[in-house]
Amino acid sequence: MTERMFDTDPYLKEFEAEVLEVRALPDGQGVVMNRTAFFPEGGGQPSDSGTLNGHKVLEVREENGEIVHVVDKGFKTGDRARGVLDWERRFDFMQQHTGQHILSQAFLVNLGAETAGFHLGSDTVTIDLKVPGLSDEQVMNVEKQANGIVHENRTVRIHEMQAEEAASFPLRRRTVLTGKVRIVEIDQYDWSLCCGTHVHRTGDIGLIKVVKWEKYKGGTRVYFLCGSRAFRDYQIKTLLIRELSRKLPAGENEILERIDQWGQERKASEKRMAELLDRALEFEADRLMRSAETLGSLKKVMHLFKDRPLPEVQALAKKLTETGGVVAILGTTGARTTIYFARSPDLDIDMRKLAEAASRGMNGKGGGNAGWAQCSTADTGLAENAMKKASEACLIE
Repeated sequence: MTERMFDTDPYLKEFEAEVLEVRALPDGQGVVMNRTAFFPEGGGQPSDSGTLNGHKVLEVREENGEIVHVVDKGFKTGDRARGVLDWERRFDFMQQHTGQHILSQAFLVNLGAETAGFHLGSDTVTIDLKVPGLSDEQVMNVEKQANGIVHENRTVRIHEMQAEEAASFPLRRRTVLTGKVRIVEIDQYDWSLCCGTHVHRTGDIGLIKVVKWEKYKGGTRVYFLCGSRAFRDYQIKTLLIRELSRKLPAGENEILERIDQWGQERKASEKRMAELLDRALEFEADRLMRSAETLGSLKKVMHLFKDRPLPEVQALAKKLTETGGVVAILGTTGARTTIYFARSPDLDIDMRKLAEAASRGMNGKGGGNAGWAQCSTADTGLAENAMKKASEACLIE
């Protein structure tokens, strides 16, 4: 059995140990020592990282009471090993994990919301609550209580005992227990079964901040940050708010009001632009109609645009075909060539057949219905030929 030094002293940053076994692994070597300060993955907490004799520790896992350190190479049985933890990572995990215990208890005390799951990652930390939803006010009240526990700098104690002794503790979450168990107590506030590493006093957490929540499998997933993560997040958001204030421009307390105003102004501008575009398309449709090719009672309008948005082309075709007896064949080139076909409602020409003819002329693909259709291709050089074939198909129809 490997001595778990992190259980008794989670603040230990360096240690020395004897290599008891070296196992060949697909990804390097598995080093087993008589003791270690490296926490193996477990209880929702990732494993520690750092170095052994200067070799990077890639992963730490527990197998039948033995803690296996995965390294690339460099060890043999009987070696002395000096371990150095990535202390920034370890302390970060201690802050997040202890903060989670406080936050879970705060949700339970304030809302009766039990924690069903916990995940601690390198960037995000989440708890899954057995409640269908949360309000801003509820979350703010929970945050207030949780940070009150942090500011009171309460002692965090570790209790190790046999399972039958644990019945005397007011555990936040009861479960069937056997063998030796480990209880993490936050003084007079929370008692939880846990194998992870924790700070000695709640003041070391610094800050607990919920950043968002969302529905998840019938409950609610809460994302939060503690300590240094919360501080970095606050720095980034402060810069963001300051930049928004500068660019809008508006005072920090006026940002939301200015964004609402900007949104209303944008909607008004878009409405005005749509009106002007509609008028412009009417004039353009009139101009194109004057140069339309007349084939008996049929008028054919054919034009190829460069880099024109397809929605504008479609809107122009609609304007053209509002007049009876018109077939519009309009194309636009750019990253792709698209040709759009439309006819007046009084005509019995199937636009799909025109699109099929054009597709054959430019090796493209298309679709639509009898009243309108379109086809497109990445080969812009074949646009004019495709429109010509569609025009010929129009005569056949």
